[in-house]
Amino acid sequence: MGEKTAQPLSYADIALLIILALGAFFGYRKGFLMELFYLLALLLGVWLGFKLMAVAMEYLAREFNADRVYLPHIAFFTVFLLVVIVVVVLGRWVSDRVD
Repeated sequence: MGEKTAQPLSYADIALLIILALGAFFGYRKGFLMELFYLLALLLGVWLGFKLMAVAMEYLAREFNADRVYLPHIAFFTVFLLVVIVVVVLGRWVSDRVD
């Protein structure tokens, strides 16, 4: 059997490789940035959920006459969810501005 020799890359191959590399780089960068915002949303959501739980409990008890047994859970989840939504929306806004 004969030896196979490597064929040189054509201009079309090089152009395709450059396009693929740029797409991979920008996709990785945008994905990495969004992952940082997701992590920040999770950490801030938990931290602020505990920090603002008492304030949220007072508000929910006053406005909605919620049951005191479930009030801490509802208050934490409400604060957590609001923080996560705000941080993720902010992350998408920043990610769109980076492009």
